[in-house]
Amino acid sequence: MDKQKFTTIKQIFTAQAVAAGGTATSSAVDITMCGGDCTLYLEITGDGTLTASYSITLDESDYVTPDGVSYIKAGLTKTSGTSGKIAIAFQPKIGSQLKITLTETGVASTNTVTGYLAVR
Repeated sequence: MDKQKFTTIKQIFTAQAVAAGGTATSSAVDITMCGGDCTLYLEITGDGTLTASYSITLDESDYVTPDGVSYIKAGLTKTSGTSGKIAIAFQPKIGSQLKITLTETGVASTNTVTGYLAVR
């Protein structure tokens, strides 16, 4: 029997500034019903370069980067995807909640990001 699949979409960043050399971390997203598929959608402005990564928790308190996972995607800029709008599919490790972290790696310029996470 096929398992029903539901998709949940949550806005995780709203015009979030990511300072040069800085980070921004989203609020937690429930992934307990996640069948293993996520899509991170980002709208990026500014002249910095970002790396997107994630951390998970089992106890809804301590968030860790799963072993063997370094990042979702690096080198993200205002020209990534279509005019700075990019959708990145990834399959997170099992956990109860997930947080997305954006790190400005160019250490020279600031970015502003609006982002959504789709979980299925």
